[in-house]
Amino acid sequence: MKMAGFGPRLIAILLDAFLISIIIIFIGSAVLKLFLGNVETVLSKLNGDELLMGVLFYCIGIPVLTILYQSLFESSNFQGTPGKVISNIKVVNYNGDKASFWFCILRNASRVLSSFFMIGYLMVFFTKEQQTLHDIISKTYVVKR
Repeated sequence: MKMAGFGPRLIAILLDAFLISIIIIFIGSAVLKLFLGNVETVLSKLNGDELLMGVLFYCIGIPVLTILYQSLFESSNFQGTPGKVISNIKVVNYNGDKASFWFCILRNASRVLSSFFMIGYLMVFFTKEQQTLHDIISKTYVVKR
C-alpha cells in the first residue's frame, strides 16, 4: 500500500468542505422555506424557539451530518468521500480492505481530537504510515488508489 501524503488529503478535505457546505445550505434553505415561507424575510420572523433550533442545528446537526457524509462514503465501495475520490485516495483498514461503517464513524468522530491545535492532523508528517490521530484511533490508513 502506498500511503497518501498531506497534499492529496488536504485537497480532499477542501473539496468535501465545499460539497458539505452546499448540502447544508440546500437543507437549511429548504427547511426555512418549508416552515417559515419566504427565505428572504426569515430572519425578521424568527422567535426565540426557532432561533434556538437553528443554533442546535448548527452546533449538533451539522457535525452529525458531516460525520455521516464522510462515514457513509468511506465505508462504501468508493472507500472515500467525493473529495478523496477526486484526489485519488481512499480509506482502508490495517489489512488494506474496506473499513467498516463503525470504524469510519469512529474515525470521523475522532477528528475532533485531531483538530485540537491541529496536532492530530500534523501527525501525518511524523508517523511512519503518514497517519493522523483519527487514523490511528480507528485503525485505518489513507492510501493512494
